Amino acid sequence: MLNSHRHAVRRLVARSAHCFLTASAIVAAVGTLAPIALAAQAAAPTIKLSHLQGTVLDPLDNPLTKVIIEIDDPAMATFTDESGFFRLRNIPAGARTIRVKKIGFDGVDFELDLLADSTVHIGVKLQPVAQTLGTVTVLTKEEESHPALAATGFYAQKRAGFGTLFSPEEIEKKKESVNDASSMFRDVLGVTLRRERTGGANLQGKPSGGGSIQKGIQTVCMMNVLKDGMFMKINPGETFDQIVSKDEVYAIEVYPRAEYTPAAYHVINGNDLCGTVVIWTVGHMTLKPKAHT
Repeated sequence: MLNSHRHAVRRLVARSAHCFLTASAIVAAVGTLAPIALAAQAAAPTIKLSHLQGTVLDPLDNPLTKVIIEIDDPAMATFTDESGFFRLRNIPAGARTIRVKKIGFDGVDFELDLLADSTVHIGVKLQPVAQTLGTVTVLTKEEESHPALAATGFYAQKRAGFGTLFSPEEIEKKKESVNDASSMFRDVLGVTLRRERTGGANLQGKPSGGGSIQKGIQTVCMMNVLKDGMFMKINPGETFDQIVSKDEVYAIEVYPRAEYTPAAYHVINGNDLCGTVVIWTVGHMTLKPKAHT
């Protein structure tokens, strides 16, 4: 029987001028040579796995939360916590491209060689997106007609084109041909309707990256739902149509990917990676301040 111990630190290659990286990998592998008589009967070799963890900071070394860390092939993703820390487990060993991104910061991508049976530690610094001087914005007729909705940034987001947004005029047309609120999302890119036995439907999306998220394999998952800016938790057995009625819908915003979702709509402990739906209601958008007596 032959035992061997090897220790190695592989080279980390960074492909971004905006990224500060440090990496260390410790590998402890013990190989056993089986008797020749048993080697021919050995099973096919199992996939060697590695683990990746680290922290993401801003230029002043402050931790950044809700930063997305993605790996392709297989698709895996996670978020940093409040201390800027993240962890991805059970990644097939080998060369992997890592993407780190957050709204308001320049994203970075780089390549890592992940060794089998190892944990790689990295530190990443993200640079804020360069700020430009404000410009004079001329309001459209729609914005002048719906000032409360314009104040939420709805029309700015619609012009940016990062999601699918339906104005009050478009919603009124949709109401003519649907029976419930969920049906308004029929044929909307990135949204799948899951009809429930109890009646109504829930809104599902595909996780960013299109595959597994840390544990297990997910092809679809529940999207975040915000109503008038507040996160609405849909409990088991409930449906979207039970918390939103067709008649109360004023405008809709759909963001099928986390990186396109405005920072104000990210939800801690929500399903950001599965996309976000924002509902603005008639009552909220037409609410008038109470007169003082």
